[in-house]
Amino acid sequence: MTQINLTEAQRRRLYRWRKTYAHKPAITRRMNAVLMANRHMTARDIATELAVTERAVFKWLRQYREGGIHRLVGTPHPGAPSRATPAYKELLQIILDEPPYQFGYTRLYWSVPLLHDYMCTQSDVQLSTKTLRRLLRSMGYIYGSVWDLPEDYDNPPPEHIATHRWHQHALICEDYAWVRACVRVRE
Repeated sequence: MTQINLTEAQRRRLYRWRKTYAHKPAITRRMNAVLMANRHMTARDIATELAVTERAVFKWLRQYREGGIHRLVGTPHPGAPSRATPAYKELLQIILDEPPYQFGYTRLYWSVPLLHDYMCTQSDVQLSTKTLRRLLRSMGYIYGSVWDLPEDYDNPPPEHIATHRWHQHALICEDYAWVRACVRVRE
């Protein structure tokens, strides 16, 4: 059964949510299927219009009938649990609050490989560099171009090192990208 009778409020809500999820084509496609079914289109016509199978259309309409708009949006796929424990994240933050030269390195800024190597020696948790990058991003670190590095990257004056507030701006530089903490105080 492909026909769905929506009230005016349900229809408006679907249109609003479709705009909200415009950046996710799979979700907007599901909402469009429900709206098309409300206009008495057949499953075959909906499938042709949306370039999907009829089976997918029937599935989406059934999901909408069973759980409403929230079932169309779906749930995130959790994947494997993170191996980064709260203790690991706390250690990472402590390390990022200081420049690498405080730990015996000759670099002014952390690179992801350098940070990865140091974290492997300090913690029992072993993360890949890719997972470490994701963790840094979730902690508020963002990527930038190598051209955006500070002018004093290679040869900073001593007063810069002494006055730099590392809990606000921990810089992590990599081959052609650097990562820095968002400008929010973590106190």
